[in-house]
Amino acid sequence: MAEYIDRTAVLKVLKEQRDLALQREYDTPTNSPAYTRYSAQARERSRFYDFISVQPTADVIPLEKIKELRSLALRVKHNTGSIDTLIDTVDRLIAER
Repeated sequence: MAEYIDRTAVLKVLKEQRDLALQREYDTPTNSPAYTRYSAQARERSRFYDFISVQPTADVIPLEKIKELRSLALRVKHNTGSIDTLIDTVDRLIAER
């Protein structure tokens, strides 16, 4: 089973790391031996942040909602539930997205 992460949390950490690297580059004199390393790190972190920020997000349904749908489907299958209730639930879950 796939695992999913919170996009907002990841972007927050990546932004903090990018900003730290950019500040380190800015604060380091250009004639310092560390400047080249800090500059490369800042560019790398900026590119990584930019790359991640434009990637599409996964369209997932939380497990509780899948269990709810499965329960309703089983009731319909065994003639103890209404197909209309199942359809209404699916429509509600779609609308919540």
